[in-house]
Amino acid sequence: MKKILLLSLLLLLSLLAACGADAEPKPTQTLTQPVPSSADTAAPATLPEPEPASTEQTQSETEGRSTEPDPFGLADSFPIELGFVTLRYPARWQDRVEIAGAGTHDPEESFSLRFTAGGTRLFDLLFNSGEGILLGTLRGERYTTVSVDLEPELTDETLLTMQEDVNTILQGLAAEYDFVPGERLTREDGGVFSFSTKIGALSYPSKWKDQVEIESGETGVRFSHAGNRLFDLSFTEENGVLLGSVGNTPVYLLYYSVEDETERAMQDDVNVLLQALMERTDYSPSAPESPREEAVFEIETRIGTLRYPAKWKDLVTVEAGREQISFSHGSVKLFSLVFSEGQGYFLGTYDDVSIYVVDYKVEEEEDRAMQDDLNVIIQYLLEDPSFSLFG
Repeated sequence: MKKILLLSLLLLLSLLAACGADAEPKPTQTLTQPVPSSADTAAPATLPEPEPASTEQTQSETEGRSTEPDPFGLADSFPIELGFVTLRYPARWQDRVEIAGAGTHDPEESFSLRFTAGGTRLFDLLFNSGEGILLGTLRGERYTTVSVDLEPELTDETLLTMQEDVNTILQGLAAEYDFVPGERLTREDGGVFSFSTKIGALSYPSKWKDQVEIESGETGVRFSHAGNRLFDLSFTEENGVLLGSVGNTPVYLLYYSVEDETERAMQDDVNVLLQALMERTDYSPSAPESPREEAVFEIETRIGTLRYPAKWKDLVTVEAGREQISFSHGSVKLFSLVFSEGQGYFLGTYDDVSIYVVDYKVEEEEDRAMQDDLNVIIQYLLEDPSFSLFG
């Protein structure tokens, strides 16, 4: 069931994206079909047909009603008020579906709405979350991403129809707001503030100015929130992933594990800082005066050929799969390159494939050295035109 509804959602997203968020909604037969009641049922269930309008309706009864097509039933929906946005869901379910979590929310807050019927979960609507199926981004003074997590175990036909009507919410967002379907956007043009460092002035989004503590010193810059470390820019060679150099100073990025969604958003906005850094004329994607002399061996993967120090070839086990590439030393996990969102920190893209890095806690010095040599892989990737760092 979940797969069929997912296809329906993806088709709707692609159609909305093709038409543009400001375009008038078009009738689409596939999207208005209900989900079958079981995986083995070929024929779709039949939704109740709307009652025909009475021929005895008076002019006063119909006055002011729109004659525009309304294939997703927005006119016959009830509002779900969230303060910064009003969602639409079919009025026929108003007395049968319970919605937990509604009320006034901040557009940058991470929260969710749970839709249930008779105690059975239908789906969760997720805001500013990295989980679920991404529906799109609501744009305004502040941006809000919207995702959905579908209950996969439904078999009742009515419950499945209630679940499929998440399409009405999606269509309402596209019709009534500046909503970009299928894309996760951030408001990078919302203003930045500057601060001084050893390598010159750097910039970070203004929305975090009063929340993120920035400590700049001779060896790097530390970013933290309420005492929790977010990330560091280090100017010494022993820490983090090499981003390149500014003049004769190497720049390394070191991430810390965080659980809070707001802190993850603060971490993600390192992209704003790094994009400006890479546009500087004194920036280089390699370490200063560090010609590559170390021998490497090649690893064939779905994102092309990776290179890793030859000194570890007989010690490090590399498992290259479709969804991730794992590096381990004996029973010790070192790091993984993952091609799906929700794990680790975002490294960049290779063609259309997103790459995330998951690193693990290690104790031995040799394991740390093997972990640090992820930098070698990244350095070769930076020379590949198909790779975009934080892109």
